[in-house]
Amino acid sequence: LYELSELSGHAKVAGGDHVSDPTAVPVGPNKTQYDSDLSDKGIRNDYWNWGKGYISAYPPDQFIMLENGASYGGQNNQVWAPYYTLHKILAGLIDVYLVSGNKKALEVAEG
Repeated sequence: LYELSELSGHAKVAGGDHVSDPTAVPVGPNKTQYDSDLSDKGIRNDYWNWGKGYISAYPPDQFIMLENGASYGGQNNQVWAPYYTLHKILAGLIDVYLVSGNKKALEVAEG
């Protein structure tokens, strides 16, 4: 929908319209309607690296660095906003469940 910056999930240009209703997002290629299929093919499962149930746009070291006092920013010893991003991921999964009844979205959000 928009070009992403190096920040996980952030648009290159700030501002603009934000959509909280997943059914309002344009459908993907070869789709005729909203589809919230969250099959294993659609969800990244790094269980072997980060543990069963881990979901984030960032690896665990971002959370560890922040909790050990790292500052926000873009340098190697800085982090962005992993908890904010995690909140957005979880809110999106819950929205998918509320709008479509997709139980897999709720299951993933519950961990």
